[in-house]
Amino acid sequence: MWNIQLAVCISATFLDGVIGIGGSFIQSNSDKTKNRCKGLEYLGIGYDAIVPKLIAEDEINTDLGYRYPILRQHYGSDYSYASTGCVYPVDAYYRPFLSCQRQESFSQIGSVAAYENAFGIQAKTDFKVKSVEFAASAQFEKSSKNLEENKYREIIHIINCFQAEMGLPTNLQWGIKPEFNKAVLKLTEAFGISATASNDGSICTPKSYKNPGRHCREVRRWIRLIKSYGTHYVHKIRIGGKLVQSVRISQISIANMEEQGIDVEGEIRAEMLSITGSGGGKSNKLTDEIDKNAIRKIRVIGGIMPKLPLTPQAFKKWARTLDSNPMPIYVEVDPLYKIIEQSLNNDNPIPFNIKRQYDMALDFYAELKGATYKQIMEMNGNIPSISHLIRNSTMVTNNSLKRSTLRCKNDTNIVAGVTIFFDDAGKGIHLFPCKSGMNECNVPEISEDVAYTWAWALCSHRLLPSIEQVVRGDFKKGEIKCPEGYKMGFGLAFKENMAYYINGYISAISADDNNSAVSLLDGNAGWITCFDKDMVQDMYTVVNIDHSNKRVVAECPSDSIIIGGVKISKAPPGGGEEGDHLARAEECDKFVTSCTAGPPAGFVWLICGDKADE
Repeated sequence: MWNIQLAVCISATFLDGVIGIGGSFIQSNSDKTKNRCKGLEYLGIGYDAIVPKLIAEDEINTDLGYRYPILRQHYGSDYSYASTGCVYPVDAYYRPFLSCQRQESFSQIGSVAAYENAFGIQAKTDFKVKSVEFAASAQFEKSSKNLEENKYREIIHIINCFQAEMGLPTNLQWGIKPEFNKAVLKLTEAFGISATASNDGSICTPKSYKNPGRHCREVRRWIRLIKSYGTHYVHKIRIGGKLVQSVRISQISIANMEEQGIDVEGEIRAEMLSITGSGGGKSNKLTDEIDKNAIRKIRVIGGIMPKLPLTPQAFKKWARTLDSNPMPIYVEVDPLYKIIEQSLNNDNPIPFNIKRQYDMALDFYAELKGATYKQIMEMNGNIPSISHLIRNSTMVTNNSLKRSTLRCKNDTNIVAGVTIFFDDAGKGIHLFPCKSGMNECNVPEISEDVAYTWAWALCSHRLLPSIEQVVRGDFKKGEIKCPEGYKMGFGLAFKENMAYYINGYISAISADDNNSAVSLLDGNAGWITCFDKDMVQDMYTVVNIDHSNKRVVAECPSDSIIIGGVKISKAPPGGGEEGDHLARAEECDKFVTSCTAGPPAGFVWLICGDKADE
């Protein structure tokens, strides 16, 4: 059964009507540049690597990643490029191939990653995730679900026909379009700890970005720049054409045919090779059984769509049309921040780290486009780690008689946190986890025995990974354990009226430590945070307790700094005279090496991360 879905690309569509092939945005003062080399209009333009087009999306016929031009191209006085027969800019290069440089490959789609690699338009970037928007689409969700459930087998035959390669050497400084320079000069330090908050103290979050108001004004300048000019710029392309044949058969049909002695995959490959003239051929074994059960698709970029069904003659005719209708089928791009830095250096440099702001702007933009936490980390070449999450969070504490009312500030949400309930004697009687993703820690009424509470939490305005928190509050000997698929991050244990850090975590944990459980002694209650097992455990924990009511100091190990922590002093939460049991919780300062509590002191608990990551 043939189910032909076409994606023919013979022209380019750019943002907001910018002209593509045959367009006018290449700088020229002479009619002689009418004979410019095909494909040059893609060099020096912006490219959105977060939302590129995949040709598997049949309803759209162009790569939606292309954006406005950024770099200026200059044509010299000598236009006679006899070796190429066409004109290209000064200092650029253009290398035509004498014949179609054919690149052919087979693959069997057995995973979501293989699906994306097979159908993605080739774009070499510094990103690990090719298309956030496609990964969030209904089509991708359906395909990935079928793949994960192993419902079918899909065989792909990809043919790339490269006709020419061209590029702008990245070691040269190219002129920049004035429109881009104007947009760059409006940029400020909009992200991170040093970002300027609005008058009411609020910060811009992906959740609040869509709402009108001045609190997102600085962030919007970055997002507008990315929407107009992309995340990267194109410095190298190969033009030509791409043809993808795919055959999908259910696993049930394959099993039935293999019982009849049919080599299903081998026969399909032979048929595909015969169509493209690479050898092989349809044997008698490729019976009506396969024809009846197979769903065949053809997708084409470049050239003129061949007549269907595809035959060897139709394939050759398509290949010949690439001379007059080539399309980019491979692009190489560099991060946009390099051009932003060049633009600012040509004017008056501003005092903030461009690359860091650019990285955070990309994270923000990706989240607006539906990226997951893991995608955002991998997109920037970062391995998702617990310390990275904590480092970019803020802390809040609350001390209250009877019931805690801990709440994250500035439209942020809880990463992880805990509330401890104490009785009149200062004995810890219950632990309650603060639910991840919520704005406040909704603590229930426990019992009349509660005299006061203290609470501590990490808060973030960014997307969060999957986090589970587990408590054991029966004060009996036993195990506290993370759910399946999670590893422990950090936690606290309590015995009687004293809080101390879980014994198994006093020493630093190695990055490959996958502990998911810890044993509690009799009389102990505990709280642990649990993170996805794929996240790197790259933080250290320190606790220091004082029994003499003097000042207590806790320090991070050498070459590390505080990224989170709490200090407990023995004092009533409502003020008044110091008590032996009533405790006051306060956040420890971040990005320093030590934290002090008291006098009179209780304990200090720290989460430490490497200085090198700061």
